[in-house]
Amino acid sequence: MITEKNVSKIGRFGKPHGTKGELPLITEFDIFDNIEEPYIVCPIDGIFVPFYIDSYRWKNDKVILLSLENINTESDAKRFTNLDVYVPTEMLSDVFAEEDFSWKDLIGFTVEDTQLGELGKIMAVDDSTMNILLNIDHQGKELLLPVAEEFIIDLNVEDMQLTVKIPEGLMEL
Repeated sequence: MITEKNVSKIGRFGKPHGTKGELPLITEFDIFDNIEEPYIVCPIDGIFVPFYIDSYRWKNDKVILLSLENINTESDAKRFTNLDVYVPTEMLSDVFAEEDFSWKDLIGFTVEDTQLGELGKIMAVDDSTMNILLNIDHQGKELLLPVAEEFIIDLNVEDMQLTVKIPEGLMEL
């Protein structure tokens, strides 16, 4: 059985694209090229259900158009609109073995502080300015953590874990 501990969110589906059941996945990840039998996982009726990918293509730098196995019509695809999309965490670790690693590759990682414990998962990375920020889902609230080498204690790609030591007072900002 697939549980939330085994998966990492990579994006969300938009409205169906066209009449053949193609779904736009809004994501920052480019992971399907490195995986032999790619599949995604969606929460449906309270359980995580796997869906195999027949084909995919990039629409732009943030949207991948996916064709899923047995989803062949617009009406089939409509039930996926606005659903969160996950992949098994192990699938992401294969991607991180690549040498061209960027801060956005940390999306889905769990952040743990040496003093405060687990802070949450990285949901997005803002690299639009020189000060890169990690957007962490901290107990249902957004926590913005600046990326600074002096804060980072350890990066465990295999376990998708980022260990940090946040300076005193930063959490209160």
